[in-house]
Amino acid sequence: MNFLFTYHPVWLILAVGIAFLYAFFLYRKDELLEETKRAIKLMLAAFRFLAVFGILLLLLGIIIEKFNERKEKPLVFIVNDNSASILLSKDSTYYQTTFLNDLEAFSSTLSDKFDVQDYSFATSLSPGFNSDFDGKSTDLSVVFNSIFDQYTNRNIGGIVLASDGIYNAGGNPLYSIARKSFLPVFTIGLGDTNLVRDVRLEKVNHNDIAFLGNEFPVEIDLSETMCEGESVNVKILDGDKTLATKTLKFNGERDQATLSFILQANRIGYRKFTAEISAVAGEYSLKNNSANFYIEIIDGRQKILIANKAPHPDIGALQYVIEKNKNYEVTVSNIKEATELNKYDLIIIHNYEKSNNKLNEYIEQGKGPVLFLVGTEADFSGLTDLKIGFSGRATSSESVQFSYNSNFKDILLSSKGIQVFSA
Repeated sequence: MNFLFTYHPVWLILAVGIAFLYAFFLYRKDELLEETKRAIKLMLAAFRFLAVFGILLLLLGIIIEKFNERKEKPLVFIVNDNSASILLSKDSTYYQTTFLNDLEAFSSTLSDKFDVQDYSFATSLSPGFNSDFDGKSTDLSVVFNSIFDQYTNRNIGGIVLASDGIYNAGGNPLYSIARKSFLPVFTIGLGDTNLVRDVRLEKVNHNDIAFLGNEFPVEIDLSETMCEGESVNVKILDGDKTLATKTLKFNGERDQATLSFILQANRIGYRKFTAEISAVAGEYSLKNNSANFYIEIIDGRQKILIANKAPHPDIGALQYVIEKNKNYEVTVSNIKEATELNKYDLIIIHNYEKSNNKLNEYIEQGKGPVLFLVGTEADFSGLTDLKIGFSGRATSSESVQFSYNSNFKDILLSSKGIQVFSA
């Protein structure tokens, strides 16, 4: 244990002197303590001395340092790639048997000098060496991020990574390693380093959710080696039905491409789609030519009710314009027959009449938004009774004229129709 001073230790002598003199002169001839016994005076003086000295000691800023020394072995991580791409090599049997035995023997050898941690990974890190090699995706960045997060402030000696280097998920591992760039990373290369004739579907980029009736994009990343001049068909399937297809020609021995597709969400539910690349002659493996992806299609359209007193041309025009937007679903109903009001996002009332108690209650309690279109046939007294801030009389009227806007294309009128409205 060490004592550190923010000032020179000589100040301790001065602090002792100040505390002693203060206590001495305070209790030496205090008239209030004339009848107090000498022993009690000495005790009070001692307490005063300690109190003043303690305050001065704190002002001097004494720091107490205590060091505990603990020795531990450096951590070494041996991480094995457990993704399915390892078994695409002609040495797949070796990697499932002999290689794993050698890796365990290597781990045991290092344990004399290091604290060795064995892991397997595909999209997440798991303890031990697995021999199933069933990972459908490979995320190299998860290796470094998981180790750095879990073993923060630990003495990491190094990471031994056994992998074929193929990753199709997560971020670029170089950015993850950069978090501790001083840390040594030793690699064991797996797989065949020779280029083979192969086309690979690398990744399918898509939204998790799409809305019924809307279009949604899908991007397919693919690559090839030794297939220069070959053409492939890239398809997206819904079961056995082909939804979209494109043809791609490769221009080099090592080529990459991204194809974009636009699909239609025409059925509600959790939908399974398949992206598929046609095979080329003499291709090394067909297992990486297809991939499934899933999109949830929901009916996200907002529901609108047009409740009317009687048929009117304005209702048909309003319904036509709203339904042009696929995000809206319109229901037209007579005011007397309007039910299940809570399921609508908006209620439009054309020429209100006080005949539906449920509708009146819905409006008065403000359960949802309501838009009133008021004409001369509306029940003005009933609107006033709803206490929504409306006031007016059926006899009140305004002069309204028709003006045709040729730039508005949603409602098309013939020349005769324009003449009729303009009259």
